[in-house]
Amino acid sequence: MKFFAVVDRGINMLNIFSKKKKEPPLNHYKVINDLQEATRKAYNAYKEVDVKLKKIERLYEDKIKDLRLFKGLSNISLELLSANNFEKSVMRCLKILTEVTKYGHCVLYVNNEDNTYASILFEHFKQTTTEGTILSCLDFNKYPNWTTKLERREVICEEGVTLLNKDFKDHGLEQICIAPIFVGKKWWGCLLLSSFKKICPAPNETEVIITVSNMFSETIRRHNLLKETECVQNRFHDFSSYLLNNINGIAFWMKDYQDRYLFLNDSLINILFPGKTKDECIGKTDPEILAGVSPFELNLDNISGPSDLVDLDLRGIDYERICNLTDQITRHLGYPCKYFELIDQYVFEVWKTPIFRNSSQGTQFCCAGTVGALKNVTTQKEEKLEFIKTLQEKNKSFPINGTNNYYIVIEDSSSIFFD
Repeated sequence: MKFFAVVDRGINMLNIFSKKKKEPPLNHYKVINDLQEATRKAYNAYKEVDVKLKKIERLYEDKIKDLRLFKGLSNISLELLSANNFEKSVMRCLKILTEVTKYGHCVLYVNNEDNTYASILFEHFKQTTTEGTILSCLDFNKYPNWTTKLERREVICEEGVTLLNKDFKDHGLEQICIAPIFVGKKWWGCLLLSSFKKICPAPNETEVIITVSNMFSETIRRHNLLKETECVQNRFHDFSSYLLNNINGIAFWMKDYQDRYLFLNDSLINILFPGKTKDECIGKTDPEILAGVSPFELNLDNISGPSDLVDLDLRGIDYERICNLTDQITRHLGYPCKYFELIDQYVFEVWKTPIFRNSSQGTQFCCAGTVGALKNVTTQKEEKLEFIKTLQEKNKSFPINGTNNYYIVIEDSSSIFFD
């Protein structure tokens, strides 16, 4: 009995020892769950990174679009500021606008007097496959809500089924943007951009279109002002020509820096060039008109003032070659002068002033020609000669070349300057 009791205790002790050393059974489900949770966390982290990268990519793409729009806007601004030809400049701007936006068609419209419709003025297609114009006229009677918005200086963006009239769909247009153009307070017209497919404009594209329409507003205002100025100048030229041609007995003219006539009135032709026409005189000098010879250019380097003219040597020079003598003197002295010229049996009282303009460097003025007036005072010859002698005593009149044929009188008046 004791033997079996000892064996039982030994077995029990062995069992206790074996339980302490035995590893717990592996839980495969828990391992799988842990792996799934780790994978889920990694995937969620990847999604977060991917979303952030896509946001950065979209931001980058938007910035690229904005840079392209800004570059186009800068080019349009430079084009309008430096343009000499209004029509060509506007066409180039429309081309630039279609290149930097997703719209394929750009039109500039001008309104009629009562703003009921707008007619096409300029048009540009990004691709030249389309022939002719799409909408030569916008009838605002069909779109009263457009009229209201445009008059309030609002931009209209329409697409797809929201287009109110089939005129657009008949041409395959799917999307349009219209910006009003105001000249001063007047609604002048509008800038329309259209696309033959649905597009997603860049974030700042509408603002760029508005800015371009405002640029057009200023350009059109300046262009209209220029046309009005030219019209006024033409009317003034017609009026002044009429006025100068009808002042009895007084001749007027304008010459360039080579003493060629730019303008002369009928009185001058009757006095100096009887039998000639204006067309025969314009662009020519006095010697060319009178004798068909080139003018003789005098050497006036030693002439610093009117008192030096008495030493001017004119021997051997016939009248026809020096009839523009006082033109050369006036240009040389650079200020207004009055002359008395005794030619044969005639006596002329002459006023001349130089015309100055900016030089090519823009830092100083250079002589561009002369303006003059002439009056026949032959009937007052003796009185005028007495007056000349009185002025000579006051050093305000000087003979030219020591003869009694030409005199210069200092005039205290302003020259003419042109920018």
